[in-house]
Amino acid sequence: GEEEDIAGEQGAMMMRDGNDDDGRDIDLPEVMTRDRSLGVLLVAAFWICFLLAASIFVATRIAIVEDYYVDEDGRTAWIVFWSFVGGGVPLVSFGGNFVRWKVYERWILMSGKKLRSKKMRRG
Repeated sequence: GEEEDIAGEQGAMMMRDGNDDDGRDIDLPEVMTRDRSLGVLLVAAFWICFLLAASIFVATRIAIVEDYYVDEDGRTAWIVFWSFVGGGVPLVSFGGNFVRWKVYERWILMSGKKLRSKKMRRG
């Protein structure tokens, strides 16, 4: 019924009624729906495929014209391409996610009541 439709549109986040504990209206963040999430994912996937295809196209064109132009080297173009695809992109993505996880982990473990109680014991 209607409850299923609302739950499906809300995604993973639970919504409150828009009032705080005292009954005052509060601004709630807009929740990304599943349809919108899928749209963002499809745009990102298309962009990744487009950039990969463009990089392969450029590397193959450099390999073709290297006989006519002295400053073009097809082998170097492929080395740079595979260095980025096999090394640069994974390093940045895994490294960025690792740093983000560590920041989140530190925020969870080092904030809140535990930190306040340690400060109170010292003082």
